[in-house]
Amino acid sequence: MKEEVIGRRYAKALIALGQEQGTWREIGEEIGDFVDLFEENELLRKVLCDPIHNRRKRKAILKEISDKMGMGTICSRLLQLLVDKERLRYLPAIRAAYQRLEDSLAGRLRGKLVTARKLEEAEVSAIRKALEEKFRKEILLDRSEDRDLLGGVICKVDGMVFDGSVRTQLETLKESMKGE
Repeated sequence: MKEEVIGRRYAKALIALGQEQGTWREIGEEIGDFVDLFEENELLRKVLCDPIHNRRKRKAILKEISDKMGMGTICSRLLQLLVDKERLRYLPAIRAAYQRLEDSLAGRLRGKLVTARKLEEAEVSAIRKALEEKFRKEILLDRSEDRDLLGGVICKVDGMVFDGSVRTQLETLKESMKGE
């Protein structure tokens, strides 16, 4: 909970600065790229987040990384501030909150598509198109597979669940047969 609150606070400030300068999309990409690196590299995370290491050295490491990544001033300064405040560990929460704000500005929604087997791109496109017509927004889908579904799909978008899985249909049939 605390992570979400802190993440939202920083994300709101970042998105406001990005809107002011017309760079909110670039900021989102830069934050996303850095968080990917941060999450993938355990040694980097330990060095940057552990206050036992000299703050100046941690900031120098961040400066070098942000320069090599071609990061803009806003993101680079955010990282420096997070080191000063010992809040770098909240970066994933900041990215998640920023992504939600960015999606709202861009008029899109994120969803999760769970299938029993890997779908062809045409099938995913058809599902995405149907969802976009329903919500009247661009839909970005994270896909995963769950062999326990037996068949069909489950799609979660904007707090709504569309369950067309065979497993759920069988459970519904079982419940209706109990009632008879």
